[in-house]
Amino acid sequence: MMRYAPENYAQTYFSRQLDCPLSAYRDEEAHYQTAHTFVGGLIAKRWNLGNLLYRSIVFHHHDNLLEVASFDPKAAQMVATNRIANYLVFKVFSDPFLTKELERYFEEAQAFLNLPENALHAAEAALQKWGWGSGFHLGSH
Repeated sequence: MMRYAPENYAQTYFSRQLDCPLSAYRDEEAHYQTAHTFVGGLIAKRWNLGNLLYRSIVFHHHDNLLEVASFDPKAAQMVATNRIANYLVFKVFSDPFLTKELERYFEEAQAFLNLPENALHAAEAALQKWGWGSGFHLGSH
């Protein structure tokens, strides 16, 4: 998508999706009549990366994990894990202001996966310890 519209995609759509993952995604979809999820899904299919990865890419901005789970429970787990990872990366490496939308997105994923607090603390500690090198955290989305 950034190759298609390099002058405004990154700032207008991609960057906003880090802290407003649903509303900015909807804006992208409305503007382009497609989204990076569909482009990524096509690439995953073309490269034969398997249905789990394909569905995880396509659904990673879907607003209802239970709907995804009714279609593919493993993909829903991957999507929820991706949500938690993106939230933690944003929390550790970005602006300390977390939007309500991002917090809700994270809380839904945490409830869906039923992760204990110590697992989240361990993931955050790992990011603090090893995530600073060579732009590692910039590739989170």
